[in-house]
Amino acid sequence: PLDHVVETTMAIYQELLGLVFHEVYQFDTWHPQVRLFRVVDAASGERMGFFYLDLHPREGKYGHAAIFHLLKRWKGQVPVDCMLCNLPAPSADGTPALLRHSNCVTFFHEFGHIMHGICAEGDGNST
Repeated sequence: PLDHVVETTMAIYQELLGLVFHEVYQFDTWHPQVRLFRVVDAASGERMGFFYLDLHPREGKYGHAAIFHLLKRWKGQVPVDCMLCNLPAPSADGTPALLRHSNCVTFFHEFGHIMHGICAEGDGNST
């Protein structure tokens, strides 16, 4: 199921990179299904950045999987990145969305780009 892939991928990256992701529930968004997370360093508590997950297809949305650096690290500004995918959504009756193996690989790959953008050091890093 999609929810399992998302949660497990995030758990792997948190453990691997020593980060903690906190979901933000109150924020301005371009679509109700978009999720926002704040990233902090687990050891120091330092705010590292933010990322959006926009995972499901809809009319007028970009048709492939990609990440976009909305804001790069600059002086006191932390990076803000967004992952756009077109993964299956849960059905209207609440049945979880099931992913193909290729969808799981794509999600893990794109999420790695998000982590690169957030963890890279230096102002205006070259991610």
